[in-house]
Amino acid sequence: MGEARRHTRRFLLLILLVGALCAGSPPVVAQQEHRIGVLAVRPKEKMEAAFAPLADYLGQRLPGKHFSVRAYRRNELREAARRREFDFVIVNPDLYVELEYRHGARRIATLINDEGGRPSSEFSGVIFTRASRADLRTLADLKGKRIAAVAPDAFGGYLIQGVELIDAGLDPSEDIRPLFLGLPQDNVVAAVLEGRADAGFVRSGVLEGMAAEGKLSLAELKPLGAKNGHNPYWHSTRPYPEWPFAAMPQVAADLAKDVAIALLSMPADHFAARRANSFGWDVPVGYEPVHEVLKKMRMPPYDAPVDIDWRDVLRRYDLPIMALLLLIGAAFALLSWRNHLLRRTLEKDQQQLKLAAAVFDNATEGMVITDPGGTILDVNAAFTSVTGYGREEACGQNIRLLKSGRHEPGFYAEMWRALRESGRWRGEIWNRRKDGTAYPELLSIAAVRDAAGRTTHYIGNFIDISELKAAEENLRRLAHFDPLTQLPNRVLLMDRLELALKQTRRRGRLLAVCFLDLDGFKAVNDQWGHALGDRLLIEVAHRLSTAVREGDTAARLGGDEFVLLIVDLTTIDELEQILERILRTIAAPFSLEEREAHIGTSIGVTIYPLDEAGADGLLRHADHAMYRAKQAGRGRYDFFDPMNLAERDG
Repeated sequence: MGEARRHTRRFLLLILLVGALCAGSPPVVAQQEHRIGVLAVRPKEKMEAAFAPLADYLGQRLPGKHFSVRAYRRNELREAARRREFDFVIVNPDLYVELEYRHGARRIATLINDEGGRPSSEFSGVIFTRASRADLRTLADLKGKRIAAVAPDAFGGYLIQGVELIDAGLDPSEDIRPLFLGLPQDNVVAAVLEGRADAGFVRSGVLEGMAAEGKLSLAELKPLGAKNGHNPYWHSTRPYPEWPFAAMPQVAADLAKDVAIALLSMPADHFAARRANSFGWDVPVGYEPVHEVLKKMRMPPYDAPVDIDWRDVLRRYDLPIMALLLLIGAAFALLSWRNHLLRRTLEKDQQQLKLAAAVFDNATEGMVITDPGGTILDVNAAFTSVTGYGREEACGQNIRLLKSGRHEPGFYAEMWRALRESGRWRGEIWNRRKDGTAYPELLSIAAVRDAAGRTTHYIGNFIDISELKAAEENLRRLAHFDPLTQLPNRVLLMDRLELALKQTRRRGRLLAVCFLDLDGFKAVNDQWGHALGDRLLIEVAHRLSTAVREGDTAARLGGDEFVLLIVDLTTIDELEQILERILRTIAAPFSLEEREAHIGTSIGVTIYPLDEAGADGLLRHADHAMYRAKQAGRGRYDFFDPMNLAERDG
């Protein structure tokens, strides 16, 4: 799928280039300013320089819109979001969740990172120590040890590793001694190598990058809690979504959609992608793993404190005097504390459910939840917008409701096999809307399993790629058909000629290449103007298409030059009948806006295998024969003769 998506992006870029060449000078329009906020994990000027080409790319793709980039430190970005200083934002996953919860940000694309030349829209974290530390073999061995990390709110440099410690039975807030060193993550590696820390937390790829730069040897280090997977780097955590590109709530849905399409259309080798050390952008991915990390690590927006300490209440009593009351009070306090904890748990659960519902309802991609049998349990607003089915209509129906009938049974069998084995499937699929129209979408399905490993639900999210498909088809026509007459152009003609030569040799038949040049066209074009001249060329193309047989090809090379590819001939007489018909057809008067145009055509013909030249040679020989037909008086055809070619070249 990654390769197909990159080809689609290249097709879209070619469309833009062709459109620019055909349109000439664009009209002057008032440019609308849109700022893109970027989280500064490096110096601000470097972050702005890395993403400035992306702003230029969006401005080129969306005429009338101007995009600029501004980098912010973490707290600066929070304040700028509150003041709505930017319309779009590129941040790390945990800060995006906070912006989504507090300000209604909605992600529209996911960064495809460059992992040592391998594109990936996910990343992991690594927990490492010195290779010589024989006392550190498992994550449980880190209890009581000093751990170097970037910062307590660093998602890839502390939080995701902290979750792995929790899963291993350790409490990061009590069982380790953190040493926060700030960015860059090289500081963490140096602290471990120098013995100032027992182990370190960094994002996967940092160690390999430093090794590639000659700053360390991987043989000096070892990973703890290493996991198997497709990640080429050491990693101790599960994969998490890469940085999202998100739209703020003030951005109109149409603009967000246009920006999303532009991002998904960016070629992997585009300057804007490489400047940001990436392969462009992918569709938004699910953020459930990010929410789980923030919940377990008590980070915003899941950081509501518990601030009541009953010991302060107990200190108010005089124990010698109030012994009996103390016992009663203790019992009451115990009961009250239990009720308080239950209430706080209920409030947190409700808050988390509210947050999950907001994410589900406001997602720009369509989302659907089914039971293991495929019965639809819930859909979001984007699902309704794409499919036309309302929530009440869809819920209770089987997901086969959307089946388009365009895929073979084996397609769905392979999809279910992947879901059973890995719990995930991602690919391109055709579905059907309520009005009966089929449409293509990029679909991701994930299985939700209980503690026993049984599948309880399936969650699917998708994005409609109809516009991308239409653009791909338009590009195909631009690449193979003449834009004025809709006849095949030189590229498609040569492809068909190469194929026809092979078939002619195999069948033992004749093939004719006929080069046509219109007689008298220039006079019509000069006298009546280019508009009527174009109309005349369109009519000529129509007559040629109807004059040749099914299986033959009429093509336009440019100007008033056309080529006919006549195949499967048995005799020269059969060819001459076709040529005479074409001469009569073109010589008949043309009616153009109450005017009558009279033109003719001169035709040069060469016949394979009597002429054994290749495809280019046959076309060139037919052109020479046409030249002789012109010299002989026009309005006629002439066959290629190698001696005539020698005389002309001499």
